Amino acid sequence: YTNWASGEPSTSSYDGVYMASDGLWYDYHKTWTLYGVAEWTDPLGRSAAGPGSRAQYLLDVTITDPIPPDLVVESLTHSPLNPTVEDAITFTAVVRNIGPGKAGASVLSLQVGAESTPATFSIPALSPGASETVTRTETLVVPITYQNTATADVYNDVSESNESNNVTTDTYTVVPPPRPDLVVESLTHSPLNPTAGEEITFTAVVMNIGPVTAGESVLSLQVGAEATPATFSIPALAPGASETVTRTETLPIAMSYANTATADVNDEVIESNESNNVTTGTYQVAPSTNADLSLTNLMVSPSTVTDQQFDSASFILNNNGPVALSYEWVMVDYYLSDDT
Repeated sequence: YTNWASGEPSTSSYDGVYMASDGLWYDYHKTWTLYGVAEWTDPLGRSAAGPGSRAQYLLDVTITDPIPPDLVVESLTHSPLNPTVEDAITFTAVVRNIGPGKAGASVLSLQVGAESTPATFSIPALSPGASETVTRTETLVVPITYQNTATADVYNDVSESNESNNVTTDTYTVVPPPRPDLVVESLTHSPLNPTAGEEITFTAVVMNIGPVTAGESVLSLQVGAEATPATFSIPALAPGASETVTRTETLPIAMSYANTATADVNDEVIESNESNNVTTGTYQVAPSTNADLSLTNLMVSPSTVTDQQFDSASFILNNNGPVALSYEWVMVDYYLSDDT
């Protein structure tokens, strides 16, 4: 087109807008409000082929999508970091619009574990860069590993530049609460190599290896295969504290023995581990290496004693031990009782 009027472009093509209201051309970089596109009569009576009754001013309009938002779950956290089955756990999700356009109102879903119906939260319209924080509190009584899932714009109310980045997950483990843990730390005997008839001291040490205080409890200490073990009261024990008990016995039979010590034998304390309360100790009682004297066949003459007087007494002295008596004489004490 070459038939330009005064003030119009003098080139064959021009990117711009002709305003019929003032008859001027404006550079296309100007911002306009477009109400419609129509065919206008050229006030100069021109057309693309030259002067004429009508001309078409063709406005090439490129309409692009509006500047889109982009909603994401910026963070999904839980507190406390290491929850127990007794804790109220707070879950926090932050929804942010990381797109250049404003996001309309939307809905966030926050699923705890594998629940079938996640909780939902209304999210207001968010300007570019703006965020909204929501929280949810639950107590999870089963000690397992959980995975939470937060989904921004779960109902697709907002047209976004990226529809694939709306989901964030958080994995954590719920554990049992801290408990005490009572163990028999050691079970020993002294002397190490006892013999039959020798006095033996048995020692048991009860310790709380758990992170919290253990209440009062009872320790049982069974020597060999006895039917009724001895029991001992154990006071409350702080973490790492211990209590020592001893028991002394004389075992007359030379054989192998197994002692058993059981902490919290009556299950009075709830522990983190109920399977580590028992400790055993085995040892050998050897035959005695001493003489073993006994008296038999005691006879008094006369057989009837008056005024606690008698003429003579006789008896047989026996050595039942494994070794010979090393003394040349033995003192024997005897007395007369006043019973019948």
